[in-house]
Amino acid sequence: MITPIAQIISQPIVFQNRQLTIEGVCRTVCENPFPHFTVEDKSGTIICESMNGLPGIGAHIEVSGEFIVDVPTNCSISVPRLDETNRSYVGHHESCSFVGCEFESVKPAFAA
Repeated sequence: MITPIAQIISQPIVFQNRQLTIEGVCRTVCENPFPHFTVEDKSGTIICESMNGLPGIGAHIEVSGEFIVDVPTNCSISVPRLDETNRSYVGHHESCSFVGCEFESVKPAFAA
């Protein structure tokens, strides 16, 4: 079952140490201070700690893992995140309206 990200980030204590699955678009990737990426759905954005490699920005993905709030390796502050145990790439839906997704046909205009 897919959990909306807004439910997780609005009640982190309720979801602490629970196995969850989210689905959305990868927005950012980062190697330091620990390998992680962010996933955005229609309700919010969450940090996911990578288990093995990083997805491409704009990828439609489903991520499963344990939601935890603690201090990751190489960090000095507590970070709420989904500790990834499984990732799959989701096909594009006709009804998709994510701006910047890898399948978007009309790219947003950027001011120069």
